[in-house]
Amino acid sequence: MRYIDIGELRDHLPEGWEGRADAAAEEVQAAVVEERSAVIERHSGLWRELVDALRSLSYSKCWYCETRQPRSDDSVDHFRPKNRVAERKDHPGYWWLAFDWWNYRLSCTFCNSRRRNKRTRTTGGKQDHFPLLDEAMRAYSAADDLGLENPMLLDPARAGDTTLLWFGDDGHVYPRSSPDRQPQYARADASIALYHLNHPNIVESRLVLTEEIRRLINAGNDLFDRLHPGNPEAARGHSEVVRQLEHKIRGSSQYSAAARDAVRGLRDNQHGWIDAL
Repeated sequence: MRYIDIGELRDHLPEGWEGRADAAAEEVQAAVVEERSAVIERHSGLWRELVDALRSLSYSKCWYCETRQPRSDDSVDHFRPKNRVAERKDHPGYWWLAFDWWNYRLSCTFCNSRRRNKRTRTTGGKQDHFPLLDEAMRAYSAADDLGLENPMLLDPARAGDTTLLWFGDDGHVYPRSSPDRQPQYARADASIALYHLNHPNIVESRLVLTEEIRRLINAGNDLFDRLHPGNPEAARGHSEVVRQLEHKIRGSSQYSAAARDAVRGLRDNQHGWIDAL
């Protein structure tokens, strides 16, 4: 998970989009409770119009797991669910936010849809889940203060949230803090489960990436130890290793947060070139 400045989305909104979104929101506001979901769905094309704009902010990667799926119809996730909340059966959903662009996140199928993996027997997918650290602070209407809510789920649109995860050399992601560091640990742990961040397919992809980085670091260390004015071949080889590593950790690359942690974990006192990355 990498931080994404959701404010940049405003500059990518289609002409007239906000006016049409406001009109849809007013229609939902005027609808009777029983028809609210149907009215929202009737205007679902509004958030689907923003798929390309959302992709542009994340280099076409899922905002939660950093997976790039060119053949998948990435869905627009409402961070605060629009129709219902799994944790509260009495909650109507954050229907008043259905057409607020700052509530949109680009999500792959595995992170957004509830599904059970037969191999690991684990279930993940955010869907209608939106747990809070303090349930008493939950907003039930547009008149309530959303600022009082403290979401349990990590949000890629909040810079501090993206620092609470650590990617291990086994391909899995873990809470960066220890269990005694609440609520940081609890939030990371819940997010790993609900976003299905340790789905086997993603774990395998991260593991392959970690092994590639380990190979590059080992090669880079060997070349670094042979660097001297009379060895231009080592200098060229080392520069190429650095170039490849920089590509893997840049924000545009798939699983770049995992790549960054892999590089961090392979630092040592004899090879300062790794710190320079």
